[in-house]
Order: sequence, then C-alpha cells, then structure tokens
Amino acid sequence: MVVAPPSKLWDAPNVIAGVVMVGFLYVVRQVAKLEQQQTAWSPFWRDTSSGREPIFSRMVVFGTGIALGMEALQHIVEQGVNFHFRRKKDALPLPHNPNQHLDELATIDKLFIACNKLLTVFFVYHLTQASLLFPHVKWALAELTFMNTIGALILFFFVYDFGYATFHWVLHWPSLYRLIHMHHHRQISPTRGNYDAINVHPFEFLVGEYNHLFVVWLVPCHAFTILAFLICGGVLASLNHTRLDLQIPGFYDVRNHDVHHRWPRSNYGQYTMVWDRAFGWYRDYAPPKLPKRPSSNALVADASKAKVP
Repeated sequence: MVVAPPSKLWDAPNVIAGVVMVGFLYVVRQVAKLEQQQTAWSPFWRDTSSGREPIFSRMVVFGTGIALGMEALQHIVEQGVNFHFRRKKDALPLPHNPNQHLDELATIDKLFIACNKLLTVFFVYHLTQASLLFPHVKWALAELTFMNTIGALILFFFVYDFGYATFHWVLHWPSLYRLIHMHHHRQISPTRGNYDAINVHPFEFLVGEYNHLFVVWLVPCHAFTILAFLICGGVLASLNHTRLDLQIPGFYDVRNHDVHHRWPRSNYGQYTMVWDRAFGWYRDYAPPKLPKRPSSNALVADASKAKVP
C-alpha cells in the first residue's frame, strides 16, 4: 500500500475547508457581539462609559500564549518519546511499514495544520469565556473537591469520547469520508505526534475541539479540571500519533489508534475503547505486515526526524 497523493487546490475537500474557515470567522464575529452585551466579568473585556469594549492587548497575549503552548506540546511529546527510547535500550517502537508513512508534508498538510492552530486559539478563548459564565464551573481554591476534580476529569474523557467516537464513525461514511476525513488517513503510520494529530480537515478539527466545550457544559467541575483535561487530552492525542507503545490499563492504549490508521473502520475513540466495544467497532491490535525488502523511504522511528519545516 502506498500513501495517497495530496488533494489539489480546488478539490472539493479544500473548497469545503475554505468555506468552513470563512463561516467560522463570521460566527466568531457574531459571538463577539453577544459578548459585548454580557455583564459578567471577563479578563478580555472592560466596561466604559460608551459600553463594553474588548481589551485587544490581552487577547493578543492570550492567543500568543496558546500558540506557543501548542509548539511546546509538540516539542515535549517529541523529546519525551525520544528520551524514552534512549533511556530504555530494550524498548522498541511500535512496528511500522515505512511504505505507509507520509514522509513529506504537502502544502495542503501544512495549510491545514496552520488553520487548526488558529482554530485552537479561538476555541480556548471561547472555552475560557464559557467557563466564566457556567455556574457549575467553580474557580475558588476553597471549592476544590474530589468530585469536581478527579471525578469530573475521569467523566470528561468518557463523555468526550462518546461524542467523538460517534462523530468519527459518521466521518467514515463513504459519502463523507472522501470530503472530510480521508485527508487525515493519508498518514497510515503516524510518527510526528501533535503535527500528525492535527493534520486533519478544519471541519473535523473544529467539531472535535468544540466537543470539549460541550463536555464542560454538561459536567460540573472546577476550572483546574478543565485545564488538566486540555493538557492531558492534548498529550494523549499526540502520543496516539507516535510509535510509543504506551498503555494505561483499562483506559488508554496507543496501539488502538494505530489500528485505526491501518483499519479505518474500527477503533473510533480518541482515548478509550469503551464506546467502540459497546457499539461493535473495536478491533484488537495486530502488528502491521512489513516489507520483505527495505523501502527506499525507510523511516527512522523517532519523531524528530519528521518535523514540519
């Protein structure tokens, strides 16, 4: 099996991506108008004699921090995986078929990654604003409890994956697959961590990100729990796209997502396979078939050799 070629500029998936981005920015503008009418305190808005005004300097600093945080996530996961293999000489990366690896990112890959980084900035901003408005999200240290921290965090992952796995299953319907999700499956043997994780169609990324906000709306929690959810979720989603054989018994296994990239009609969950088992989508891990002769594009296992330029 060889890696599928990238789509061309005016192919339907890319046109849809452009419409999604324009539409999303329009929605952001409409949401900003609603924010202007709010009376609740926000670090990004101030009340003046002429009405409520945005504090653009804080928004820029906040957005820059989120963008830098994404780069830090990529670096930490990348270096952490490499450190693990250097420290444990007997540790082996998950086997992969180098013929199924996307060695070079095409222009459309880099463009989608850039779009999704921008969407992340808006998402985290909206999540912060929503968390300040939701009465069931606690902010005071005195309000920390086991249920709104550890209990809520565990529930977050299972509730999130119910929505994500179902949405992911829908994306694999043949009529939708070629328009949205097929782009992500050009990479059959992921290695790059966060870069491979967010190399998806913007519509898919948008729904996946704002699913976090939906979960926070549903589950009473503390603000620290939301932060932990975003960080832990980002790390686990990135590790899903490396060759690190990491397993958390009863909860998480990198191999499950590796199976999904090779057998796309299975293992739709991001973190847990609870819903895949419940709906009959689960497939056990089996090592990929390897070529008998070395490939001309043989891949070094560590992700640092496969960065985005």
